Amino acid sequence: MFVTYPAAIDTMAAPNFWVLILSLTLFMLGLDSAFAMIEAPVTVTYDAMKNPPHRAVITAVYCVVGFCISLLFCTNWGFILFDVVDYYLSNYLLYLVGILQTFGVGWCFDNDRTAALSESF
Repeated sequence: MFVTYPAAIDTMAAPNFWVLILSLTLFMLGLDSAFAMIEAPVTVTYDAMKNPPHRAVITAVYCVVGFCISLLFCTNWGFILFDVVDYYLSNYLLYLVGILQTFGVGWCFDNDRTAALSESF
């Protein structure tokens, strides 16, 4: 995307306008992704508390913690840390998610009834 779109924009009329539109689009996509990533844990935390504070406080805490963690990726070791996190998340976490989804399907679809049906075949 960062190679093809700039090359295509150079051939268009008023390339500065299209670069501005592309930049705003990417910024809005990033902002929307940030809202989606924060809203789910904030809602779970808010619903789990007996006497919760205002949602803005919970959101601010999550944003500050996420900012502090992301500062680690801005250091000299940031690329190495990113490589390690990417490797372990893409390998081992996917196995864990697959196993948990298997258990979830067995739990939701009534394991006893499904096992009884499979024995009849």
